[in-house]
Amino acid sequence: MGKLADLIAEKFGCKTREEESPLGAAAIAVAAPFLLSHPDRLAWVFVNLSVNPIFLGLTNGVTANNGIYVQPNGGFVSLWYGEDYTLVGRQWWMIAPAGASFIYVLEIIASEEEEA
Repeated sequence: MGKLADLIAEKFGCKTREEESPLGAAAIAVAAPFLLSHPDRLAWVFVNLSVNPIFLGLTNGVTANNGIYVQPNGGFVSLWYGEDYTLVGRQWWMIAPAGASFIYVLEIIASEEEEA
């Protein structure tokens, strides 16, 4: 990929790859995971594309009263290992109490594989 890939590999000590919305693209009124546990995840971003609020948490007990509020129409949450430590690699859950709500999730994963 060029100089950018070289600089990233130098900073992190490894190559990286991106993965988009690995578990689907919609939150529903029942708690569901949007990221599974991954020990090689360096960062992630979650974007709420819907008109409904979405709530995030570390367990299936996430609710509108017990979770991180992600505002509608582009609200987002991002985590990076340099600031958020082991939370980046944990499994994360979401719920959209108002019903089906579209999301976008992007992960940055440490990888020794060459990009195609």
